[in-house]
This record gives sequence, C-alpha cells and structure tokens, in this order.
Amino acid sequence: MADNKKIKNVRAWKYGTLSVVLTALVLAAVILCNALVTMVASRYPLAFTMDLTEEGLYTISDECREFIDEYLNNDTADIKIYFCKERDQLDQDGEYVLMVRNLIERFEATYDSITVEYVDIFRDPAFARKYTTESGVSLYTSSIIVENEVTGQFRQLAPAAFFSTAQSTGELYGFRGEVTLTNAIIRVSGEAAPAVTFTSNHGEAVDASLASMLYDAGFEIKEVDLSTQEIPENTKMLVVCDPQKDFAGYFEEDGITPSEQTNEIQKVADYLLKKNHLVVMVDPDTPDLPNLRELLGEWGLDYQVGTRLYDFTNSIGTDGLSLVSQYYSDNNDESDEYESSAAYAIHKPLSTMSNPPKTIVRDCVPLKLDYSVASDVDITLCTSDTALAFNSTDGEVSDEDADQALGHGVYPLMAVSSQSEYIGEAGAQALQHTAVVLIGSTQIASDSFVGTGSYGNKEIFYQLARLMGSQNVPNGLEFKKFATQALDITAGEARAWTIVVSAIVPLAVGAVGFYVWRKRRHA
Repeated sequence: MADNKKIKNVRAWKYGTLSVVLTALVLAAVILCNALVTMVASRYPLAFTMDLTEEGLYTISDECREFIDEYLNNDTADIKIYFCKERDQLDQDGEYVLMVRNLIERFEATYDSITVEYVDIFRDPAFARKYTTESGVSLYTSSIIVENEVTGQFRQLAPAAFFSTAQSTGELYGFRGEVTLTNAIIRVSGEAAPAVTFTSNHGEAVDASLASMLYDAGFEIKEVDLSTQEIPENTKMLVVCDPQKDFAGYFEEDGITPSEQTNEIQKVADYLLKKNHLVVMVDPDTPDLPNLRELLGEWGLDYQVGTRLYDFTNSIGTDGLSLVSQYYSDNNDESDEYESSAAYAIHKPLSTMSNPPKTIVRDCVPLKLDYSVASDVDITLCTSDTALAFNSTDGEVSDEDADQALGHGVYPLMAVSSQSEYIGEAGAQALQHTAVVLIGSTQIASDSFVGTGSYGNKEIFYQLARLMGSQNVPNGLEFKKFATQALDITAGEARAWTIVVSAIVPLAVGAVGFYVWRKRRHA
C-alpha cells in the first residue's frame, strides 16, 4: 500500500513539474514572440495592420493611385515627409493625428519614392530654421513637411488640413487625407501652379469653402484690388463673388467720368483678351451694376435684377430656396453641337452617371442669355419647370403664393460664354479657349453643399477648374466621411412619402385587419 502511494506521489510530482516547465516554455515563447512582433512592428509599422474601417480611411484608393502615380513613378520624385517630433510622441496626440500618421506611412509603404522621417525640432533647431527661413512661416511640433529633394520645393501642412470641418459647428466630419497629401506632392513636383484671383473692394464676400475647393483643384489663391493693382500674371481664373458696388469703367460713377478714373472693366477686358477666364457669382440681392452688366452683356450674359427663384417641389428643405438644379440638355440640337460645348463639359461627368448626384443652387437669381451677341453661349445648370420667380423684395413666400409670381418655368442658373481660337503656325496649331461664366447664386459653393460629399457641387467646380487651366484636378478623389449622411430627398418627394406613411400604410394595415376579422367571423 505504501509503495503504491509513493509511486503515485512520484508520478504527481513528475507531471506537476512537466506542467510547470511547459507553462514556463509557453510563457517564454509568448514573451519572445511579442518582443519580436513589437520589434518588427516598430521597424515596419504597417506590417501587421489591416484597414478594417468601413470608409477605408487608411487605404489608398484606386482613384488616388491613378492620379498620383505619374508624379511618383519618375526621376523627378524623391519625396521626404517629415513629422516634427519623434514617432512615439505622436501616440499621445490623439486618434486624429494617428490617422494622419498611418495614412502617410501607408503612402511610404506603397511608393519607393516616398520616405518618412521623424525629427524632434527642439533637439535639431537647425532643421527647423531651414524651413522657417525659406518660407517665413513658423514651424510647430505638429507641423508636417512634404519636400521634393529633386526640386527643392516643400510644403508645410497642419494636421487640421487632413480633415473636413463644418464651418458652423467646428465638428470634424470627414478625412481628406488623400486629397491633402496628393495636392502637397503635386505642388512640390516643380510645376508652376496657375492662380485663382478674387476681386476685392466692391463689397465681395468669398466663401472659405470656395477658396479651399479651388486650392485643392491645384490653383494658388490670390486677391486683387483693380482700382490700385494689376491682375497677377499667372491668373487663369478671375472670380467676382457677390459684388455690392460696381466696377469703374464704362459709365460715370459718383460724378467721376471714365477718363478720370481707373478703368477696372478695361483691365478685366484686357485680361480676357489673353485667353484667360472670368467667373461672376451674383444672387437676388445683387444690385444693378451697369458697368459689370455691360461687360457681361458683351458675352451674351446678364441677370434679372431684383428677382428671386423658388421651387417648392424640386428643392431640399421647406423654404423653397435650395433648388435642385437640372443638368441642361439641348434636346433640339440635332447636330450635337451642345455636347461639344464648354457648358456641357462642366456637368458631363455628373449628368452621364446612371444615378447622378443632385447639384444644389441656393438663393438664386435667374439669368438672361442673348444669343444674338454671342453664339457660343450655353446653359450648364437650370431650374425644373416647377420654379417660380418673385420680386426679391416680396419677403417670405410660400407655394400658396404661386398665382402672384412674376413667372414660372425653366430658368438658367449657370451659363458659359466661350470663344475659341487656333494659335500657332500651320501644322502646329493649338486650340485655346476664353470662357466667361455667370452663376446666379453665391451659395452654390457653400460648405453646406460642397462639404458633405452628398451633392455634385464640388465636381461642378472641379470641372470648371479643369476648363480654366488647372490640370492638377483630382476628379473623383473625395474625402471619406466618418458617418453616414442623412436621407437626401426633395420637398416633393418628402410630401409623397408623408402621404405614403400617414395614409397608405395605415389603410393597408386596416384592410388586412378587416380581412382577418371577416375570415374569423365566418369560420
């Protein structure tokens, strides 16, 4: 008996020892594996990461690759991207900074011509001085520098530039990492960027979303006071946005004759003669501006002063002012001449989609076109045939006031007048365009419509930018939304669904209930 008990104790000790040894070996293997993975992950950060986000926040999209490949897969691309602090210090800066870091490291892993480095600017002040001296801009620990070692050009970015922010609330609602990084790489590629120049000193009000959108489209952003300055030489698009005072020019102003004042209109006319482009944005509150309207009239364009458009069927919201514009199509043009026009080119990428997104034009003034003055004047956007025109001073209007409207039907909202000319010697000629664009809304580029990604407004301006000289337009490259968007329907659709939900569905349920009651009663 004693021997058997002794044998059992020996076996228990042996198995217990074996269990302890195996446990120790497993723990050692886990610790070693963890250390190895940590070491590899620190050296190759993306080796063990997968993008599981629904929006693909950390994945380089096919559209981005298609657009940027030509800039990175050549001999003029040696891109260095610097963070101004050590990599592990970025872990303390929050999830949004980590999103930026992860995307940039994804670019580095994808393209051999991109290298990412982390520099503590407090420990290396000489590094910081190099960029602050050349740019005159302060450098912060949060700054990100994109530099092309071949061209010597660099661009400083802030983490906020990688996100879309609602101007009204300050809330981040989208990640625009691809757009921001792609444009930074393009801008250091050595190509001279054309400029968009906004006029000033006439009461203009420029929406920050418009300037930001054109900047993303590859333009430099400038401003000019035509009464004292000349239009910058590299300006390809001159923008007059929401003017409240007239431009000096054709007619006497404040008792000063045209010969005694700086002729701003003549500066614009001379600028257009150099194959450049003009965009004018007006609304129902834009006053009568005789000089500006005279210039537009020479291109067959004008706006109906003091008129405001409403549409209580094809609009979003309830006030009838946010019109769902229609992509114009000339069904009577048997020669397909319209489809070769600049006006059609602007909306073609949208209108040819199987399910085109809506382009919203808010607070509109109807345009007038004079085909007898300019033969190449065409409509890009127009209203539906349910639009109503009222005096802009009528105050609040509802659909019950339709019988008091000045008119109803289809009205132009955006029109393009263009001139084309072949330049150069025979056999080596190139076709160049000059375009004047009139838009009957100053809110078409507001953050509400270009910031959500739900509407076609941004694509309209991207195509406009391409028409006017910027080839660096990443069409189709959008920010990635953090959350799903609200249901987007017109006022007419909303009324229809209200009827369905409040009347048809209850009637259907009642009918089924009555049928069941009848069956049970006669059972």
